[in-house]
Amino acid sequence: MKKTLSFYLITLAVILFSSGFQCGKDRFLPANRFACNAERTLYETVTDKAGVIVFNAKYNSYGIRFENKAGDAVAATVGLLCELNSFNTPGLNVIVSGKLKKFNANENVAAEAGQDFYFLELTKIVAKY
Repeated sequence: MKKTLSFYLITLAVILFSSGFQCGKDRFLPANRFACNAERTLYETVTDKAGVIVFNAKYNSYGIRFENKAGDAVAATVGLLCELNSFNTPGLNVIVSGKLKKFNANENVAAEAGQDFYFLELTKIVAKY
C-alpha cells in the first residue's frame, strides 16, 4: 500500500512538473533562444521588401536577411522569426511585409559582424522567383 501511494505521488509530481513547461513555453527558454510573445519596441515597418531566408544557428531560428544600402553602418538587417512554416528554406528569395522590433536587453540577442538582429512580425511573405 505504501509503495503504491508513493508511486502515485511521484507520478502526480512528474505530471505537474512537466505541465508547467507546456503552459508558458517562453518562460523556460534555453539561453540562446528569444521569447516569441515578448513586448518589444517598433524599429521599422517593412512593406514588400526583398530578402533572403537564413538560418541562424546561434539563436536556433530562421530569419529574413535584408541587404542595407551602401554606406549604412551595417551591411544587413536580419529579422528573426519564431515560425516560418513552409518557407524554412535557407537561400530562398522572398518579398515580405511586417514589423521589425527591437529585442529587449534581457533577451541577449546581440548584433554580429556586419548585421543587426531584430524580431520580425510577418504580415505577408511570398517567394520571389
